[in-house]
Amino acid sequence: MIVALPLFAVFALSVGCEGAEDDTFDAFELESTQPTISPSEAMGDQLLEHSLVEERCPEDDAACISALGEELGLTFMAEPADMQTMGTCVSCVTETLFAFGSCPFGWTKDPVSWWVNNQQFGVCLRNVCFNTQLDGDVSASPSTVSISESLGSTTISWDVDCGSAQVWVSKDGGAETLFTAGSSGSQSAPWIQIGSEYEFCVYEGSAHSNSLDCVTVTGVEAGPPPDPCDSCSSGWSCHCGENMCWPNGNPCP
Repeated sequence: MIVALPLFAVFALSVGCEGAEDDTFDAFELESTQPTISPSEAMGDQLLEHSLVEERCPEDDAACISALGEELGLTFMAEPADMQTMGTCVSCVTETLFAFGSCPFGWTKDPVSWWVNNQQFGVCLRNVCFNTQLDGDVSASPSTVSISESLGSTTISWDVDCGSAQVWVSKDGGAETLFTAGSSGSQSAPWIQIGSEYEFCVYEGSAHSNSLDCVTVTGVEAGPPPDPCDSCSSGWSCHCGENMCWPNGNPCP
């Protein structure tokens, strides 16, 4: 029997477990004392008995199957977006399982492999999603801006692992103002002033509450231009004129 699910299935244990949990995967290893749950050696996981689904939900109704899972202490999650929390990204992987006759509850048939084998056996698929730590970074090029006239410029670049982001800036420890937005990008800041310090911070989303990374930009007065004669090689000098290195003792051109 094919269990047709309009929603992909992700199961998480809804009752407490003793001991520390691995945030990236242990939440999806189902544990229960219910006799209707049996281990699957192929996945090292625990799944609903397919015969129980046939008995309790003969019409393959998604609402019935979801209620059955909840009755047995399992939570049926509709979308990966339901797992999104502040400071995290949702990552999903597709697991495979070879099966005869039908796929276990929560798995769907790979249509090609089952068609090739006349629906007798084939590959079963399911999505497993988990939360990962959200990371982001912001940089400035240059971070020290040498200014010879009234204003200098730097380029701010930022990137976050997932979702949207905003970059805010403060001057000399003052209040932050919105500089730019987007999951990644680069933007010029052509208003850096001599003697001022600017802090650019990238925030998750648009709530302006979770700062992921910051960079400081400082405006300094540019010194006199370097003397090209200072870079003359040993035995060379500017004896023939300014800004031109020439071998010592050689006639000038």
